[in-house]
Amino acid sequence: MSDEFELTSEEDGSSFPRGNKTSDIKTAIIDVTKKGNLRISKDEVWQYWHVLKSADFFERLFLDIDNSALITNEVISYHYEEIRSYLEKWKERESAGINFAQSHGGYPLRELERNLEEAYLNLKNRASREEYLNSYSEEKKKQAVKSLEPIIKMALADKILTYDEKTLIYQEGLKFGLNIRDIDNLIDLQKRIIGEVTDETNNVAVNAADKDPENKKDPDLFCPNCKVKIDPDAAFCGECGIKIAPDSELKPIAEEIASNSYERPSPADVSERNGGALSGSADKEDPGHIFSFYFRRFFPSVVLLHYLIFILDTGISFSAMGNVLQRLFFVDSFLIAFSIFTGRKLKDQHPEAYRITKFFLITLILFSLFPGNYNFKYLQRYMHYIFGWDAGVAELKFVWSILSVLLYGFIYRKFTKSPAIANLYNTGKDSAANIVNDKLKEDNNFL
Repeated sequence: MSDEFELTSEEDGSSFPRGNKTSDIKTAIIDVTKKGNLRISKDEVWQYWHVLKSADFFERLFLDIDNSALITNEVISYHYEEIRSYLEKWKERESAGINFAQSHGGYPLRELERNLEEAYLNLKNRASREEYLNSYSEEKKKQAVKSLEPIIKMALADKILTYDEKTLIYQEGLKFGLNIRDIDNLIDLQKRIIGEVTDETNNVAVNAADKDPENKKDPDLFCPNCKVKIDPDAAFCGECGIKIAPDSELKPIAEEIASNSYERPSPADVSERNGGALSGSADKEDPGHIFSFYFRRFFPSVVLLHYLIFILDTGISFSAMGNVLQRLFFVDSFLIAFSIFTGRKLKDQHPEAYRITKFFLITLILFSLFPGNYNFKYLQRYMHYIFGWDAGVAELKFVWSILSVLLYGFIYRKFTKSPAIANLYNTGKDSAANIVNDKLKEDNNFL
Protein backbone atom coordinates (compact mmCIF):
# COMPACT_ATOMS: atom_id res chain seq x y z
CA MET A 1 0.00 0.00 0.00
CA SER A 2 1.28 3.42 -0.86
CA ASP A 3 2.30 5.75 1.97
CA GLU A 4 0.58 8.62 0.22
CA PHE A 5 -2.80 9.78 1.45
CA GLU A 6 -4.98 9.21 -1.61
CA LEU A 7 -8.10 11.37 -1.71
CA THR A 8 -10.78 9.42 -3.53
CA SER A 9 -13.56 10.77 -5.69
CA GLU A 10 -17.29 11.17 -5.08
CA GLU A 11 -19.93 10.63 -7.67
CA ASP A 12 -22.41 13.18 -6.32
CA GLY A 13 -20.85 16.38 -5.03
CA SER A 14 -24.05 17.62 -3.41
CA SER A 15 -23.21 15.95 -0.11
CA PHE A 16 -20.41 14.08 1.64
CA PRO A 17 -19.89 10.47 0.60
CA ARG A 18 -21.31 7.76 2.79
CA GLY A 19 -19.48 7.61 6.11
CA ASN A 20 -17.69 10.88 5.41
CA LYS A 21 -18.77 12.64 8.60
CA THR A 22 -17.26 15.74 10.14
CA SER A 23 -15.19 13.61 12.53
CA ASP A 24 -13.82 11.60 9.59
CA ILE A 25 -12.83 14.79 7.77
CA LYS A 26 -11.12 16.10 10.90
CA THR A 27 -9.20 12.85 11.25
CA ALA A 28 -8.11 13.01 7.61
CA ILE A 29 -6.97 16.64 7.97
CA ILE A 30 -4.95 15.86 11.11
CA ASP A 31 -3.33 12.88 9.38
CA VAL A 32 -2.34 14.93 6.34
CA THR A 33 -1.09 17.82 8.50
CA LYS A 34 1.22 15.53 10.46
CA LYS A 35 2.48 13.57 7.45
CA GLY A 36 2.57 16.45 4.98
CA ASN A 37 1.44 14.28 2.07
CA LEU A 38 -1.63 15.95 0.58
CA ARG A 39 -2.37 14.67 -2.90
CA ILE A 40 -5.51 15.44 -4.88
CA SER A 41 -6.51 13.52 -7.98
CA LYS A 42 -7.23 16.00 -10.77
CA ASP A 43 -9.31 13.51 -12.76
CA GLU A 44 -12.04 13.05 -10.16
CA VAL A 45 -14.23 15.14 -7.89
CA TRP A 46 -12.27 15.74 -4.69
CA GLN A 47 -14.37 14.25 -1.90
CA TYR A 48 -13.14 16.87 0.59
CA TRP A 49 -13.84 19.95 -1.56
CA HIS A 50 -16.34 21.02 1.15
CA VAL A 51 -13.43 22.33 3.27
CA LEU A 52 -13.27 25.32 0.91
CA LYS A 53 -16.55 26.50 2.48
CA SER A 54 -15.12 26.38 6.01
CA ALA A 55 -14.80 29.50 8.16
CA ASP A 56 -11.44 28.12 9.35
CA PHE A 57 -8.69 29.29 6.97
CA PHE A 58 -6.45 26.37 7.96
CA GLU A 59 -9.19 23.91 7.11
CA ARG A 60 -9.65 25.52 3.69
CA LEU A 61 -6.05 24.51 2.99
CA PHE A 62 -6.72 21.05 4.44
CA LEU A 63 -4.59 21.75 7.52
CA ASP A 64 -5.36 21.31 11.20
CA ILE A 65 -5.26 24.54 13.20
CA ASP A 66 -4.57 22.66 16.43
CA ASN A 67 -1.30 21.45 14.91
CA SER A 68 -0.27 24.88 13.65
CA ALA A 69 3.17 24.47 15.25
CA LEU A 70 3.96 21.83 12.60
CA ILE A 71 2.92 24.07 9.72
CA THR A 72 5.58 26.05 7.84
CA ASN A 73 5.42 28.52 4.97
CA GLU A 74 6.43 25.73 2.60
CA VAL A 75 3.56 23.50 3.76
CA ILE A 76 1.09 26.35 3.27
CA SER A 77 2.37 26.98 -0.25
CA TYR A 78 2.31 23.28 -1.13
CA HIS A 79 -1.29 22.78 0.00
CA TYR A 80 -2.35 25.98 -1.74
CA GLU A 81 -0.80 24.91 -5.04
CA GLU A 82 -2.28 21.41 -4.79
CA ILE A 83 -5.82 22.70 -4.27
CA ARG A 84 -5.38 25.52 -6.80
CA SER A 85 -4.26 22.99 -9.43
CA TYR A 86 -7.44 21.03 -8.76
CA LEU A 87 -9.57 24.13 -9.35
CA GLU A 88 -7.55 25.10 -12.45
CA LYS A 89 -8.24 21.67 -13.90
CA TRP A 90 -11.96 22.31 -13.43
CA LYS A 91 -11.63 25.62 -15.22
CA GLU A 92 -10.51 23.68 -18.26
CA ARG A 93 -13.49 21.33 -17.91
CA GLU A 94 -15.91 24.25 -17.67
CA SER A 95 -14.52 25.69 -20.90
CA ALA A 96 -15.35 22.29 -22.42
CA GLY A 97 -18.95 22.52 -21.17
CA ILE A 98 -18.71 20.50 -17.91
CA ASN A 99 -20.51 22.32 -15.10
CA PHE A 100 -18.43 22.69 -11.91
CA ALA A 101 -21.35 23.68 -9.67
CA GLN A 102 -23.36 20.61 -10.67
CA SER A 103 -20.78 18.29 -9.09
CA HIS A 104 -19.89 20.62 -6.19
CA GLY A 105 -23.15 21.19 -4.36
CA GLY A 106 -24.23 24.13 -6.50
CA TYR A 107 -21.26 26.30 -5.49
CA PRO A 108 -19.68 28.25 -8.36
CA LEU A 109 -15.98 27.74 -9.05
CA ARG A 110 -15.20 31.44 -8.62
CA GLU A 111 -16.56 31.50 -5.05
CA LEU A 112 -14.41 28.58 -3.92
CA GLU A 113 -11.40 30.16 -5.62
CA ARG A 114 -11.94 33.35 -3.61
CA ASN A 115 -12.14 31.32 -0.41
CA LEU A 116 -8.87 29.59 -1.24
CA GLU A 117 -7.08 32.86 -2.03
CA GLU A 118 -8.39 34.46 1.16
CA ALA A 119 -7.05 31.59 3.26
CA TYR A 120 -3.66 31.65 1.54
CA LEU A 121 -3.21 35.41 1.96
CA ASN A 122 -3.92 35.13 5.69
CA LEU A 123 -1.64 32.15 6.33
CA LYS A 124 1.22 32.37 3.84
CA ASN A 125 3.75 33.81 6.32
CA ARG A 126 4.38 33.30 10.01
CA ALA A 127 3.35 36.77 11.17
CA SER A 128 -0.02 36.64 9.45
CA ARG A 129 -0.60 33.10 10.78
CA GLU A 130 0.03 34.20 14.36
CA GLU A 131 -2.31 37.15 13.92
CA TYR A 132 -5.00 34.87 12.56
CA LEU A 133 -4.47 32.33 15.35
CA ASN A 134 -4.96 35.05 17.95
CA SER A 135 -8.17 36.30 16.39
CA TYR A 136 -9.36 32.72 15.89
CA SER A 137 -8.73 31.90 19.57
CA GLU A 138 -10.65 34.97 20.68
CA GLU A 139 -13.58 34.11 18.46
CA LYS A 140 -13.51 30.49 19.61
CA LYS A 141 -13.56 31.66 23.23
CA LYS A 142 -16.55 33.91 22.53
CA GLN A 143 -18.42 30.98 21.01
CA ALA A 144 -17.49 28.78 23.99
CA VAL A 145 -18.78 31.41 26.41
CA LYS A 146 -21.96 31.71 24.37
CA SER A 147 -22.44 27.94 24.54
CA LEU A 148 -21.73 27.65 28.28
CA GLU A 149 -23.92 30.55 29.43
CA PRO A 150 -27.25 28.68 28.99
CA ILE A 151 -25.91 25.78 31.07
CA ILE A 152 -24.90 28.14 33.89
CA LYS A 153 -28.23 29.98 33.76
CA MET A 154 -30.09 26.67 33.95
CA ALA A 155 -28.04 25.61 36.99
CA LEU A 156 -28.72 28.93 38.74
CA ALA A 157 -32.41 29.09 37.84
CA ASP A 158 -33.43 28.07 41.38
CA LYS A 159 -30.77 30.40 42.87
CA ILE A 160 -28.91 27.41 44.33
CA LEU A 161 -25.64 26.12 42.90
CA THR A 162 -25.06 22.54 44.01
CA TYR A 163 -21.83 20.60 43.97
CA ASP A 164 -22.97 18.36 41.11
CA GLU A 165 -24.20 21.31 39.06
CA LYS A 166 -20.90 23.14 39.38
CA THR A 167 -18.98 19.98 38.48
CA LEU A 168 -21.11 19.64 35.33
CA ILE A 169 -20.44 23.29 34.44
CA TYR A 170 -16.70 22.73 34.76
CA GLN A 171 -16.80 19.60 32.63
CA GLU A 172 -18.79 21.28 29.86
CA GLY A 173 -16.65 24.41 29.98
CA LEU A 174 -13.45 22.42 29.63
CA LYS A 175 -14.95 20.58 26.66
CA PHE A 176 -15.63 23.95 25.02
CA GLY A 177 -11.96 24.89 25.47
CA LEU A 178 -12.30 27.28 28.41
CA ASN A 179 -10.04 27.17 31.45
CA ILE A 180 -11.11 27.08 35.08
CA ARG A 181 -10.58 30.80 35.59
CA ASP A 182 -12.79 31.65 32.61
CA ILE A 183 -15.51 29.33 33.89
CA ASP A 184 -15.34 30.80 37.40
CA ASN A 185 -15.64 34.31 35.97
CA LEU A 186 -18.72 33.31 34.00
CA ILE A 187 -20.32 31.73 37.08
CA ASP A 188 -19.59 34.83 39.17
CA LEU A 189 -21.02 37.07 36.45
CA GLN A 190 -24.27 35.13 36.32
CA LYS A 191 -24.44 35.14 40.13
CA ARG A 192 -24.25 38.94 40.13
CA ILE A 193 -26.88 39.20 37.40
CA ILE A 194 -29.33 36.85 39.13
CA GLY A 195 -28.52 38.01 42.67
CA GLU A 196 -28.65 36.20 46.03
CA VAL A 197 -27.43 32.84 44.75
CA THR A 198 -26.58 30.23 47.38
CA ASP A 199 -23.36 28.44 46.44
CA GLU A 200 -23.29 25.10 48.24
CA THR A 201 -19.82 24.34 46.89
CA ASN A 202 -18.14 26.85 49.23
CA ASN A 203 -16.37 25.22 52.18
CA VAL A 204 -18.09 21.85 51.90
CA ALA A 205 -16.44 19.71 54.60
CA VAL A 206 -16.55 15.94 54.79
CA ASN A 207 -16.03 13.87 57.90
CA ALA A 208 -12.67 12.12 58.09
CA ALA A 209 -14.49 8.81 58.48
CA ASP A 210 -15.88 9.16 54.96
CA LYS A 211 -14.28 6.34 53.02
CA ASP A 212 -15.29 7.52 49.57
CA PRO A 213 -11.98 8.40 47.82
CA GLU A 214 -13.81 10.85 45.55
CA ASN A 215 -14.68 12.92 48.61
CA LYS A 216 -11.08 13.21 49.75
CA LYS A 217 -9.07 16.23 48.81
CA ASP A 218 -5.54 15.75 47.61
CA PRO A 219 -3.26 16.34 50.62
CA ASP A 220 -1.25 19.52 50.87
CA LEU A 221 2.17 19.50 49.24
CA PHE A 222 5.33 19.70 51.33
CA CYS A 223 8.95 20.42 50.45
CA PRO A 224 10.94 17.15 50.27
CA ASN A 225 13.93 18.90 51.86
CA CYS A 226 12.64 20.93 54.82
CA LYS A 227 9.10 19.43 55.04
CA VAL A 228 7.49 22.88 55.03
CA LYS A 229 4.09 23.29 53.34
CA ILE A 230 4.47 24.81 49.87
CA ASP A 231 2.26 26.60 47.38
CA PRO A 232 1.25 24.27 44.49
CA ASP A 233 2.15 27.05 42.01
CA ALA A 234 5.59 27.78 43.52
CA ALA A 235 8.65 26.96 41.42
CA PHE A 236 10.96 26.99 44.46
CA CYS A 237 10.50 26.29 48.15
CA GLY A 238 10.16 29.59 50.02
CA GLU A 239 11.85 28.11 53.09
CA CYS A 240 14.98 26.28 51.90
CA GLY A 241 15.07 27.48 48.28
CA ILE A 242 15.29 24.13 46.48
CA LYS A 243 13.57 23.67 43.14
CA ILE A 244 10.16 22.10 43.52
CA ALA A 245 9.73 18.66 41.99
CA PRO A 246 6.68 17.72 39.88
CA ASP A 247 3.50 16.85 41.78
CA SER A 248 4.02 13.15 41.16
CA GLU A 249 7.22 13.25 43.20
CA LEU A 250 5.77 15.40 45.99
CA LYS A 251 2.56 13.51 46.61
CA PRO A 252 4.18 10.54 48.45
CA ILE A 253 5.73 13.07 50.85
CA ALA A 254 2.40 14.81 51.20
CA GLU A 255 0.66 11.52 52.01
CA GLU A 256 3.19 10.88 54.76
CA ILE A 257 2.91 14.33 56.35
CA ALA A 258 -0.78 15.13 55.80
CA SER A 259 -3.23 14.66 58.66
CA ASN A 260 -6.23 12.35 58.62
CA SER A 261 -8.77 15.15 58.16
CA TYR A 262 -9.90 15.92 54.66
CA GLU A 263 -12.01 18.46 52.84
CA ARG A 264 -14.23 17.72 49.91
CA PRO A 265 -12.45 18.47 46.63
CA SER A 266 -13.60 21.46 44.66
CA PRO A 267 -15.57 20.87 41.46
CA ALA A 268 -12.55 22.21 39.57
CA ASP A 269 -10.41 19.41 41.05
CA VAL A 270 -13.02 16.81 40.11
CA SER A 271 -13.23 18.14 36.55
CA GLU A 272 -9.45 18.05 36.15
CA ARG A 273 -9.28 14.46 37.45
CA ASN A 274 -11.97 13.55 34.93
CA GLY A 275 -9.74 14.58 32.07
CA GLY A 276 -10.18 18.36 31.93
CA ALA A 277 -6.98 20.26 31.14
CA LEU A 278 -6.26 23.70 32.46
CA SER A 279 -4.85 26.12 29.96
CA GLY A 280 -2.31 28.72 30.91
CA SER A 281 -1.15 26.87 34.02
CA ALA A 282 2.56 27.44 33.53
CA ASP A 283 4.88 27.87 36.49
CA LYS A 284 4.56 31.29 38.07
CA GLU A 285 7.93 32.66 39.13
CA ASP A 286 7.15 36.16 40.39
CA PRO A 287 9.97 38.55 41.41
CA GLY A 288 9.46 37.87 45.12
CA HIS A 289 10.08 34.14 44.74
CA ILE A 290 13.08 34.64 42.47
CA PHE A 291 14.56 37.26 44.79
CA SER A 292 14.21 35.05 47.86
CA PHE A 293 15.63 32.04 46.03
CA TYR A 294 18.67 34.00 44.80
CA PHE A 295 19.59 35.24 48.26
CA ARG A 296 19.20 31.83 49.84
CA ARG A 297 21.20 29.86 47.31
CA PHE A 298 23.92 32.23 46.14
CA PHE A 299 24.63 35.36 48.15
CA PRO A 300 25.13 33.81 51.63
CA SER A 301 27.67 31.38 50.21
CA VAL A 302 29.71 34.23 48.76
CA VAL A 303 29.82 36.09 52.06
CA LEU A 304 30.68 33.00 54.08
CA LEU A 305 33.45 32.20 51.62
CA HIS A 306 35.09 35.57 52.29
CA TYR A 307 34.97 35.04 56.02
CA LEU A 308 36.38 31.52 55.74
CA ILE A 309 39.35 32.95 53.85
CA PHE A 310 40.04 35.17 56.88
CA ILE A 311 39.77 32.20 59.23
CA LEU A 312 41.98 29.82 57.28
CA ASP A 313 44.66 32.35 56.37
CA THR A 314 45.04 35.40 58.61
CA GLY A 315 48.03 36.55 56.63
CA ILE A 316 45.94 37.48 53.59
CA SER A 317 46.22 41.05 52.37
CA PHE A 318 43.35 42.95 53.95
CA SER A 319 43.44 45.67 51.33
CA ALA A 320 42.80 43.09 48.62
CA MET A 321 39.96 41.59 50.62
CA GLY A 322 38.62 45.07 51.29
CA ASN A 323 38.33 45.66 47.54
CA VAL A 324 36.39 42.42 47.17
CA LEU A 325 34.06 43.35 50.02
CA GLN A 326 33.46 46.78 48.53
CA ARG A 327 32.30 45.12 45.34
CA LEU A 328 30.18 42.81 47.45
CA PHE A 329 28.57 45.83 49.14
CA PHE A 330 27.70 47.21 45.70
CA VAL A 331 26.02 43.95 44.65
CA ASP A 332 24.22 43.80 47.98
CA SER A 333 22.96 47.37 47.60
CA PHE A 334 21.82 46.69 44.04
CA LEU A 335 19.86 43.59 45.05
CA ILE A 336 18.23 45.37 47.96
CA ALA A 337 17.19 48.17 45.61
CA PHE A 338 15.86 45.52 43.22
CA SER A 339 13.80 43.99 46.01
CA ILE A 340 12.21 47.36 46.72
CA PHE A 341 11.20 47.78 43.06
CA THR A 342 9.68 44.27 42.87
CA GLY A 343 6.64 45.66 44.61
CA ARG A 344 5.65 48.14 47.28
CA LYS A 345 3.72 45.45 49.11
CA LEU A 346 6.69 43.10 49.39
CA LYS A 347 6.09 42.59 53.10
CA ASP A 348 2.47 41.53 52.60
CA GLN A 349 2.79 39.63 49.35
CA HIS A 350 6.16 37.97 49.94
CA PRO A 351 6.96 37.88 53.67
CA GLU A 352 9.83 35.43 53.08
CA ALA A 353 11.52 37.79 50.63
CA TYR A 354 10.89 40.67 53.03
CA ARG A 355 12.64 38.82 55.89
CA ILE A 356 15.62 38.10 53.65
CA THR A 357 15.76 41.76 52.61
CA LYS A 358 15.69 42.97 56.21
CA PHE A 359 18.45 40.55 57.11
CA PHE A 360 20.73 41.79 54.35
CA LEU A 361 20.13 45.40 55.26
CA ILE A 362 21.44 44.61 58.75
CA THR A 363 24.42 42.64 57.48
CA LEU A 364 25.24 45.45 55.04
CA ILE A 365 25.54 47.83 57.98
CA LEU A 366 27.70 45.34 59.89
CA PHE A 367 30.01 44.84 56.92
CA SER A 368 30.35 48.60 56.53
CA LEU A 369 31.67 48.75 60.08
CA PHE A 370 34.28 46.07 59.40
CA PRO A 371 37.58 47.77 60.38
CA GLY A 372 40.20 48.50 57.77
CA ASN A 373 43.90 47.71 58.23
CA TYR A 374 44.63 51.10 59.85
CA ASN A 375 41.64 50.70 62.18
CA PHE A 376 43.10 47.47 63.48
CA LYS A 377 46.00 49.51 64.83
CA TYR A 378 43.60 51.64 66.87
CA LEU A 379 41.77 48.49 67.95
CA GLN A 380 45.12 47.02 68.99
CA ARG A 381 45.76 50.07 71.18
CA TYR A 382 42.31 49.88 72.81
CA MET A 383 42.75 46.17 73.54
CA HIS A 384 46.06 46.95 75.26
CA TYR A 385 44.66 49.70 77.51
CA ILE A 386 41.29 48.08 78.28
CA PHE A 387 42.13 44.38 78.48
CA GLY A 388 45.90 44.45 78.78
CA TRP A 389 46.15 42.25 75.70
CA ASP A 390 49.09 42.96 73.39
CA ALA A 391 47.69 41.20 70.36
CA GLY A 392 49.09 41.48 66.86
CA VAL A 393 47.07 42.76 63.90
CA ALA A 394 46.85 39.26 62.41
CA GLU A 395 45.44 37.91 65.66
CA LEU A 396 42.86 40.69 65.86
CA LYS A 397 41.81 39.98 62.28
CA PHE A 398 41.43 36.34 63.16
CA VAL A 399 39.30 36.95 66.26
CA TRP A 400 37.18 39.52 64.42
CA SER A 401 36.57 37.05 61.60
CA ILE A 402 35.49 34.30 64.00
CA LEU A 403 33.07 36.62 65.77
CA SER A 404 31.73 37.91 62.45
CA VAL A 405 31.04 34.40 61.17
CA LEU A 406 29.13 33.52 64.32
CA LEU A 407 27.23 36.81 64.25
CA TYR A 408 26.44 36.36 60.58
CA GLY A 409 25.11 32.85 61.14
CA PHE A 410 23.08 33.92 64.16
CA ILE A 411 21.37 36.77 62.30
CA TYR A 412 20.77 34.67 59.22
CA ARG A 413 19.19 31.87 61.24
CA LYS A 414 17.08 34.34 63.22
CA PHE A 415 15.60 36.02 60.18
CA THR A 416 15.19 33.03 57.89
CA LYS A 417 14.35 30.24 60.34
CA SER A 418 15.69 27.83 57.76
CA PRO A 419 16.68 24.32 58.95
CA ALA A 420 19.19 24.01 56.12
CA ILE A 421 20.90 27.29 57.09
CA ALA A 422 20.78 26.33 60.77
CA ASN A 423 22.70 23.14 59.97
CA LEU A 424 25.23 25.12 57.94
CA TYR A 425 25.59 27.59 60.80
CA ASN A 426 26.15 24.85 63.39
CA THR A 427 28.72 23.15 61.18
CA GLY A 428 30.56 26.42 60.65
CA LYS A 429 30.42 27.20 64.36
CA ASP A 430 31.98 23.84 65.27
CA SER A 431 34.67 24.25 62.62
CA ALA A 432 35.47 27.75 63.87
CA ALA A 433 35.73 26.48 67.45
CA ASN A 434 38.18 23.78 66.39
CA ILE A 435 40.32 26.33 64.56
CA VAL A 436 40.37 28.57 67.64
CA ASN A 437 41.47 25.66 69.83
CA ASP A 438 44.27 24.82 67.39
CA LYS A 439 45.43 28.45 67.41
CA LEU A 440 45.42 28.51 71.21
CA LYS A 441 47.55 25.40 71.32
CA GLU A 442 50.07 26.93 68.89
CA ASP A 443 50.46 30.17 70.84
CA ASN A 444 50.15 30.00 74.62
CA ASN A 445 50.25 33.81 74.80
CA PHE A 446 47.17 34.14 72.61
CA LEU A 447 44.30 35.48 74.70
